[in-house]
Amino acid sequence: MNVKAVLFDFGDTLARHALSEEEVFNAIFAELGLPRKDTRDIKRALDSVRQEFLAEGRRMVKGETDFDEYWIEWDSRVLRKLGVKGDVTPYAEQVHRRWFDHFTFTMYPDALPTIASLRRAGLKVAVVSNGTEQELAEIFGRLAIDPRAFDAVIGADTFGAQKPEPKVLLDTVASLGVTVAEAVFIGDKLETDGAGAKAVGMRYFHFNPDGKVKTPAWAERLEALADLPARLSQGRPPK
Repeated sequence: MNVKAVLFDFGDTLARHALSEEEVFNAIFAELGLPRKDTRDIKRALDSVRQEFLAEGRRMVKGETDFDEYWIEWDSRVLRKLGVKGDVTPYAEQVHRRWFDHFTFTMYPDALPTIASLRRAGLKVAVVSNGTEQELAEIFGRLAIDPRAFDAVIGADTFGAQKPEPKVLLDTVASLGVTVAEAVFIGDKLETDGAGAKAVGMRYFHFNPDGKVKTPAWAERLEALADLPARLSQGRPPK
């Protein structure tokens, strides 16, 4: 079946991070006069809070979730797990407000030309991110990206689900008017992007330019975004 829609992850697929989440925390800690933390401890704190939010059923839902409240609570828990004493709320508020001053992106040079090429060929193109629509709008604004470059920009709050939950990809293809079999997904993270695509049976390109991560047999390695149009025209390789 011919491909009719191409779904892209954003961070580290269309654009690369300047700093990791752990490095961003330390950059903001320095501004606030807090001691730096071992990045491994920050990662453990982040993973722990992520699991707590999942266990508590906390979701980001467009029109329902107060995102400032959500992220300030998230950052407060991270700070407590990192040993910050006393009332951590003022610090958490500052982490939230300063986040995108440090969590910056640079577009891969072939990203927007590839997207334009796909759309000229008549394909629908969407971003599917675990960030919120509001966060994506802020990032696009900072990068001077016109959201009309895409047919859809899907955040974790759009459908109240995030990768690797099947719902987000199923609802995205439905909103584009295509089927799972008519769509492909491109992302760098096997545990979210790849797992989500695999769960719904969607063809998945593992964006893996440097080859540092092994691409599994059920995925197709993509070394450069510019290679994608030709790869799609070749069809799906035999298993």
